[in-house]
Amino acid sequence: MFSPDGTQLAYSPFDQWQPAWKKYRGGQTAKIWIANLEDSKVTQIPRANSNDRNPIWAGETVYFLSDREGPTTLFAYDTKTQAVRKCIPNDRGFDIASASAGPGAIVYHQFGSLRLYDLATGTTRKVNVTLGADFPMIRPHMEKVDPSQVLHAALSPSGKRAIFEVRGELLSVPAEKGDARNLTQSPGVADRDPAFSPDGKWVAWFSDESGEYALHLRAADGMGPVKKIGLGTPGSFFYSPRWSPDSQKVAYTDKRMNLWLVDINHPKPIKVDQDLYDAPLVNRQNY
Repeated sequence: MFSPDGTQLAYSPFDQWQPAWKKYRGGQTAKIWIANLEDSKVTQIPRANSNDRNPIWAGETVYFLSDREGPTTLFAYDTKTQAVRKCIPNDRGFDIASASAGPGAIVYHQFGSLRLYDLATGTTRKVNVTLGADFPMIRPHMEKVDPSQVLHAALSPSGKRAIFEVRGELLSVPAEKGDARNLTQSPGVADRDPAFSPDGKWVAWFSDESGEYALHLRAADGMGPVKKIGLGTPGSFFYSPRWSPDSQKVAYTDKRMNLWLVDINHPKPIKVDQDLYDAPLVNRQNY
């Protein structure tokens, strides 16, 4: 990328054969050089065998992506002082995949979303993107539920109602008389693994409404607000909520083979144990 005045060029001297290879530290680690086009002098952005790529000019600063301190994030190199600083903390997050500069900000792609880094304030914010689809099947529309689309089901303690997870929604259906109720009504959100409390008052499930999965609870009749309990960081996939007999606590597992317990009245998850094998609670009765 050329500097704003056209006198310098920030570039990568060679392509890496497998750029998606995380934490690579071999002979092809990516680097960034800055060439002065008047005298062909080359300056290397300081690095300690990290992967530096995607150079971006903004004023007298070269912004770039690097994995020098963990997951790939945005750094800045001051061409006057030759100092390097981290712009976006990302110690335990997902890699930033790409970035580009615009008036007053840098837009970057991270885990399927776009975010803006404000050059003046150093703050970031998410860019909400809505795509107008050309094909009717991916526009918002009514859809008839097919039995084959049911992924999970839960029976109420009384046996009078059942809840089905289908197409990311939770539908409460009567055994005989009554109306079907959509407990979630959240198109575009994955609501999973419903579970009735033993007293029949609550339904618990996992929802990715916030971007990471959280434990949601709602009155079984669908009335009142949804109670949302964060499940800590880093985010994960969670499975099979199981209520305690007194309907006060919920146990569940995650993809990292941890067993968790949360008190719905004091919603701070407590790690109970960790397994050696990946076996969600739903399958544990088979072992």
